[in-house]
Amino acid sequence: MPPTGSKSDPKWGPRGFVDPETAKAGITAAFHRLKTAIAEAQWPDVVESQSYGTPALKVQKKLLVRVKDGDTLVFLCPLDEKERLLKCESKIYFETDHYKGYPAILVRLSTASDDELRVALERAWRMQAPKRIVKVAAKASPESANPMKSTKVPKPPKVSNPSKPTKSPKPAKSAKTSKTPPPAKSAKSAQPSATAPIPTPTSSMSPDDFRRLALSFPEAVEKAHMNHPDFRVGGKIFATLGYPDATRAMVKLPPEEQAGYVAAYPDVFVPVPGAWGRQGCTSVHLSAASEAILRPALEAAWRRVAPKT
Repeated sequence: MPPTGSKSDPKWGPRGFVDPETAKAGITAAFHRLKTAIAEAQWPDVVESQSYGTPALKVQKKLLVRVKDGDTLVFLCPLDEKERLLKCESKIYFETDHYKGYPAILVRLSTASDDELRVALERAWRMQAPKRIVKVAAKASPESANPMKSTKVPKPPKVSNPSKPTKSPKPAKSAKTSKTPPPAKSAKSAQPSATAPIPTPTSSMSPDDFRRLALSFPEAVEKAHMNHPDFRVGGKIFATLGYPDATRAMVKLPPEEQAGYVAAYPDVFVPVPGAWGRQGCTSVHLSAASEAILRPALEAAWRRVAPKT
């Protein structure tokens, strides 16, 4: 006789009917894994609860995440971010017909790292927590609330022109001083002109140079997904490193600015193939890049996803 009950019953797992005790043990283990992953994070007013008969976390009686079965968690998630995660990180995130069009996303515990679980919960907390709580948390602990104090983008540091003489003792007449060519002009953070001259980098950018630039922007943090580093602000990715190989990186440019960068610096920027490229994701050839070129591009990518509060 086939098993009875609905798929919402704990006796139903991701592969169909399972023993009730086994299902219960799996759900308990999954919730323990979630709590362990977020143990160091402290988001105000988050409490343990239940939802549809399984363990859950809520804020002000609003659901953040619940255990669906032994290998699946259901996180609340904004629809625009959900769409990106389903396309970009499909090994971790997925959905069923039941959740289509709903601001919630399913997470595979077997493939999700602890860092990914913390990011997912923070994303849900920001979505569900009352604004007053988010503001209070921002003042008490800027790192946990991760607020943006200002949307002003920091200007790149001015590069002094070595061709201008400095106030120093004049050299002897017999000593000839060599003239140093002026440094390349920095690209503007706005869309560069297609005819703008391409600065010649004095040396190629290394992965560590790219990482340093990406982390120089306010509230930028380094995470990882798909086995390569990424850089986020407010839980949203604006750049990645090491994909598809160690010689390249990616910046998530505003689509209206992407064409200008590609036209001005074709040896540095190339749109990622397919739909992601049309949405602004742009591959960076580190060996052809310089800080003068990359900083404004990273700035544009950071500004695109940074919280506007």
